[in-house]
Amino acid sequence: MVKKNAMSQDIDVLKAYFNKLGLEPEVADLYLALHAYGPQTMSELARHSGVERTRIYRLVDVLRDTGLVEVEVHYRRNILKAAPVSNLQILLSKKEEELRALQADFSKIEGTISQHAHRTPTTQVQFYKGPEGLKQMFWNETKSKTENLAILFENMQGQTKAAFFERWVREFNSNDIKNRSLVGDHFLETQKSWYKRKDSERIEKFKARYVPT
Repeated sequence: MVKKNAMSQDIDVLKAYFNKLGLEPEVADLYLALHAYGPQTMSELARHSGVERTRIYRLVDVLRDTGLVEVEVHYRRNILKAAPVSNLQILLSKKEEELRALQADFSKIEGTISQHAHRTPTTQVQFYKGPEGLKQMFWNETKSKTENLAILFENMQGQTKAAFFERWVREFNSNDIKNRSLVGDHFLETQKSWYKRKDSERIEKFKARYVPT
Protein backbone atom coordinates (compact mmCIF):
# COMPACT_ATOMS: atom_id res chain seq x y z
CA MET A 1 0.00 0.00 0.00
CA VAL A 2 2.83 2.39 0.86
CA LYS A 3 4.50 1.65 -2.46
CA LYS A 4 1.29 2.39 -4.38
CA ASN A 5 0.77 5.67 -2.55
CA ALA A 6 4.36 6.70 -3.23
CA MET A 7 3.99 5.78 -6.92
CA SER A 8 0.72 7.75 -7.10
CA GLN A 9 2.43 10.82 -5.65
CA ASP A 10 5.31 10.44 -8.10
CA ILE A 11 2.88 10.30 -11.01
CA ASP A 12 1.04 13.41 -9.77
CA VAL A 13 4.28 15.36 -9.44
CA LEU A 14 5.51 14.25 -12.86
CA LYS A 15 2.16 14.97 -14.55
CA ALA A 16 2.05 18.45 -13.04
CA TYR A 17 5.56 19.22 -14.30
CA PHE A 18 4.94 17.73 -17.75
CA ASN A 19 1.72 19.76 -17.97
CA LYS A 20 3.74 22.95 -17.44
CA LEU A 21 5.92 21.86 -20.36
CA GLY A 22 2.82 21.38 -22.51
CA LEU A 23 3.00 17.56 -22.48
CA GLU A 24 -0.03 15.29 -22.18
CA PRO A 25 -0.75 13.43 -18.89
CA GLU A 26 -0.23 9.99 -20.48
CA VAL A 27 3.38 10.89 -21.24
CA ALA A 28 4.09 10.70 -17.50
CA ASP A 29 2.34 7.31 -17.28
CA LEU A 30 4.46 5.91 -20.09
CA TYR A 31 7.72 7.34 -18.79
CA LEU A 32 7.19 6.03 -15.25
CA ALA A 33 6.15 2.61 -16.56
CA LEU A 34 9.39 2.38 -18.54
CA HIS A 35 11.36 3.32 -15.44
CA ALA A 36 9.49 0.85 -13.24
CA TYR A 37 9.51 -2.17 -15.60
CA GLY A 38 12.52 -1.52 -17.80
CA PRO A 39 12.68 -1.82 -21.63
CA GLN A 40 9.37 -3.01 -23.13
CA THR A 41 7.50 -3.69 -26.34
CA MET A 42 4.46 -1.61 -27.26
CA SER A 43 2.13 -4.32 -25.94
CA GLU A 44 3.98 -4.59 -22.64
CA LEU A 45 4.02 -0.83 -22.22
CA ALA A 46 0.26 -0.63 -22.85
CA ARG A 47 -0.33 -3.23 -20.15
CA HIS A 48 1.98 -1.68 -17.57
CA SER A 49 1.01 1.97 -18.14
CA GLY A 50 -2.75 1.58 -18.67
CA VAL A 51 -2.51 3.65 -21.85
CA GLU A 52 -4.21 2.23 -24.96
CA ARG A 53 -1.81 0.83 -27.50
CA THR A 54 -3.18 3.01 -30.31
CA ARG A 55 -2.46 6.11 -28.18
CA ILE A 56 1.05 4.92 -27.41
CA TYR A 57 2.03 4.92 -31.10
CA ARG A 58 1.39 8.67 -31.26
CA LEU A 59 2.76 9.49 -27.79
CA VAL A 60 6.02 7.62 -28.47
CA ASP A 61 6.82 10.23 -31.11
CA VAL A 62 6.32 12.91 -28.45
CA LEU A 63 8.57 11.04 -26.04
CA ARG A 64 11.25 10.69 -28.69
CA ASP A 65 11.04 14.40 -29.58
CA THR A 66 11.52 15.34 -25.95
CA GLY A 67 14.40 12.90 -25.59
CA LEU A 68 12.68 10.87 -22.87
CA VAL A 69 12.57 7.58 -24.77
CA GLU A 70 15.06 5.60 -26.80
CA VAL A 71 13.79 3.07 -29.36
CA GLU A 72 15.77 -0.05 -30.15
CA VAL A 73 14.77 -1.67 -33.42
CA HIS A 74 14.64 -5.48 -33.18
CA TYR A 75 13.39 -8.05 -35.65
CA ARG A 76 9.65 -7.41 -36.17
CA ARG A 77 9.36 -5.31 -33.02
CA ASN A 78 10.62 -2.18 -31.32
CA ILE A 79 11.84 -2.06 -27.74
CA LEU A 80 11.22 1.16 -25.83
CA LYS A 81 13.65 2.25 -23.14
CA ALA A 82 13.49 5.21 -20.73
CA ALA A 83 16.14 7.84 -21.35
CA PRO A 84 17.60 10.00 -18.52
CA VAL A 85 15.15 12.64 -17.31
CA SER A 86 17.99 15.15 -17.66
CA ASN A 87 17.27 15.03 -21.40
CA LEU A 88 14.37 17.37 -20.63
CA GLN A 89 16.99 20.12 -20.65
CA ILE A 90 16.73 19.99 -24.45
CA LEU A 91 13.02 20.81 -24.22
CA LEU A 92 13.67 23.50 -21.59
CA SER A 93 16.24 25.13 -23.87
CA LYS A 94 13.70 25.13 -26.69
CA LYS A 95 11.10 26.74 -24.42
CA GLU A 96 13.64 29.42 -23.44
CA GLU A 97 14.35 30.17 -27.10
CA GLU A 98 10.62 30.47 -27.79
CA LEU A 99 10.21 32.83 -24.84
CA ARG A 100 13.10 35.00 -26.01
CA ALA A 101 11.54 35.16 -29.48
CA LEU A 102 8.18 36.17 -27.98
CA GLN A 103 9.84 38.87 -25.90
CA ALA A 104 11.69 40.17 -28.94
CA ASP A 105 8.44 40.40 -30.91
CA PHE A 106 6.51 42.02 -28.05
CA SER A 107 7.70 45.55 -28.85
CA LYS A 108 6.44 45.13 -32.43
CA ILE A 109 3.05 43.93 -31.21
CA GLU A 110 2.85 46.75 -28.67
CA GLY A 111 3.62 49.29 -31.40
CA THR A 112 0.98 47.80 -33.70
CA ILE A 113 -1.70 47.95 -30.99
CA SER A 114 -0.73 51.54 -30.15
CA GLN A 115 -1.14 52.59 -33.78
CA HIS A 116 -4.65 51.16 -33.85
CA ALA A 117 -5.44 52.85 -30.53
CA HIS A 118 -4.55 56.21 -32.06
CA ARG A 119 -7.21 55.65 -34.69
CA THR A 120 -9.90 55.10 -32.09
CA PRO A 121 -12.52 57.87 -32.46
CA THR A 122 -12.52 60.42 -29.62
CA THR A 123 -16.33 60.51 -29.67
CA GLN A 124 -18.21 57.38 -28.71
CA VAL A 125 -21.90 56.61 -28.42
CA GLN A 126 -22.93 54.34 -25.56
CA PHE A 127 -26.39 53.11 -24.64
CA TYR A 128 -27.62 52.44 -21.09
CA LYS A 129 -30.82 50.67 -20.16
CA GLY A 130 -32.89 50.56 -16.96
CA PRO A 131 -32.08 51.91 -13.47
CA GLU A 132 -28.75 50.06 -13.28
CA GLY A 133 -27.75 51.39 -16.69
CA LEU A 134 -28.56 54.95 -15.53
CA LYS A 135 -26.45 54.46 -12.41
CA GLN A 136 -23.53 53.28 -14.54
CA MET A 137 -23.90 56.25 -16.88
CA PHE A 138 -24.02 58.78 -14.05
CA TRP A 139 -21.14 57.16 -12.17
CA ASN A 140 -19.01 57.32 -15.33
CA GLU A 141 -19.43 61.10 -15.14
CA THR A 142 -17.48 61.13 -11.86
CA LYS A 143 -14.41 59.92 -13.79
CA SER A 144 -14.47 62.95 -16.09
CA LYS A 145 -11.28 64.97 -16.56
CA THR A 146 -13.14 67.94 -18.06
CA GLU A 147 -16.63 69.37 -17.62
CA ASN A 148 -19.76 67.34 -18.36
CA LEU A 149 -22.32 68.59 -20.88
CA ALA A 150 -25.87 67.23 -20.73
CA ILE A 151 -29.47 67.70 -21.83
CA LEU A 152 -31.67 66.87 -18.84
CA PHE A 153 -35.31 65.88 -19.19
CA GLU A 154 -35.87 65.14 -15.51
CA ASN A 155 -33.77 64.90 -12.36
CA MET A 156 -31.76 61.72 -11.91
CA GLN A 157 -32.63 61.03 -8.27
CA GLY A 158 -36.19 60.15 -9.21
CA GLN A 159 -34.76 57.11 -11.05
CA THR A 160 -31.67 56.24 -8.99
CA LYS A 161 -33.12 56.95 -5.50
CA ALA A 162 -31.61 59.08 -2.74
CA ALA A 163 -28.75 56.85 -1.48
CA PHE A 164 -27.06 56.57 -4.88
CA PHE A 165 -27.73 60.23 -5.71
CA GLU A 166 -26.10 61.52 -2.54
CA ARG A 167 -23.06 59.28 -3.01
CA TRP A 168 -22.79 60.46 -6.63
CA VAL A 169 -22.99 64.15 -5.63
CA ARG A 170 -20.27 63.71 -2.99
CA GLU A 171 -17.99 62.01 -5.55
CA PHE A 172 -18.78 64.69 -8.12
CA ASN A 173 -17.92 67.52 -5.72
CA SER A 174 -14.86 65.72 -4.35
CA ASN A 175 -13.42 65.47 -7.89
CA ASP A 176 -14.25 69.15 -8.53
CA ILE A 177 -16.12 68.38 -11.76
CA LYS A 178 -18.04 71.07 -13.63
CA ASN A 179 -21.43 70.44 -15.19
CA ARG A 180 -23.30 72.49 -17.79
CA SER A 181 -26.76 71.39 -18.85
CA LEU A 182 -29.79 72.34 -20.89
CA VAL A 183 -32.99 71.96 -18.89
CA GLY A 184 -36.70 72.36 -19.57
CA ASP A 185 -39.94 72.73 -17.66
CA HIS A 186 -40.25 69.05 -16.73
CA PHE A 187 -36.74 68.99 -15.20
CA LEU A 188 -37.50 72.07 -13.10
CA GLU A 189 -40.77 70.53 -11.91
CA THR A 190 -39.09 67.28 -10.84
CA GLN A 191 -36.32 69.21 -9.08
CA LYS A 192 -38.81 71.37 -7.21
CA SER A 193 -40.85 68.33 -6.19
CA TRP A 194 -37.76 66.42 -5.00
CA TYR A 195 -36.24 69.18 -2.87
CA LYS A 196 -39.60 69.97 -1.36
CA ARG A 197 -39.60 66.44 0.10
CA LYS A 198 -35.86 65.87 0.68
CA ASP A 199 -32.94 67.99 1.80
CA SER A 200 -30.35 66.35 -0.47
CA GLU A 201 -26.87 67.56 -1.34
CA ARG A 202 -26.33 69.47 -4.56
CA ILE A 203 -23.60 69.67 -7.19
CA GLU A 204 -21.37 72.63 -6.38
CA LYS A 205 -20.34 73.47 -9.95
CA PHE A 206 -23.62 73.08 -11.81
CA LYS A 207 -24.78 75.57 -14.43
CA ALA A 208 -28.09 75.21 -16.26
CA ARG A 209 -29.53 76.99 -19.25
CA TYR A 210 -33.31 77.00 -19.38
CA VAL A 211 -34.96 76.13 -22.68
CA PRO A 212 -38.78 76.47 -22.61
CA THR A 213 -40.62 73.27 -23.64
